[in-house]
Amino acid sequence: MPVNMKQRIASTFAQLARRGDVDKITVTSLVEACGISRQTFYYHFQDILDVIQWCFQQAVEQTTLLCRQAEGPQQAMELFLSSAVENHPLILRLLRSQHRAHLEALMIQAIRDTFVQLLRAGGPPPDVALTDLDTALDFYAYAVGGVLLQHCGQPHLDREQLANQLFRLLSGQMVLFPSQTSSLPKVSES
Repeated sequence: MPVNMKQRIASTFAQLARRGDVDKITVTSLVEACGISRQTFYYHFQDILDVIQWCFQQAVEQTTLLCRQAEGPQQAMELFLSSAVENHPLILRLLRSQHRAHLEALMIQAIRDTFVQLLRAGGPPPDVALTDLDTALDFYAYAVGGVLLQHCGQPHLDREQLANQLFRLLSGQMVLFPSQTSSLPKVSES
């Protein structure tokens, strides 16, 4: 059976990242751990960041596939959350590296891409204008990304409860600021 070399390199990178300092993983250390030549590495990837980006893209595809197979949107959110919890230790290690800004952008883009794929499967929401869709996707990707980073590392996380809360926020069932401006508190100018 042929080996998927890209997957092998990415899996080896993830193993190295889980065990040690991400900043110390070099192309040399990665090819040694894989037992491949530098030429083989560069045939598949440009550099270490390219490996990380490919890993994020694979995670998006796998998570989207799982979410599409869910019985409903709430179960899809539970599957999405479970994926985040399982990958949380690796994500935190990656975010502690010198490439934090690039990795944060990849993480947010991965969440956004998952939402885009789910929207494509179900069609755009009827109440959102196409001109507003990009802003809404950005808002939800950053919001969900922040919540995942904050909560997914908790040892006794109630995944079902958090998934329910995220689903209610995303579906508009939990609203902090109602659309009626008359119900907002008045601010005095003294």
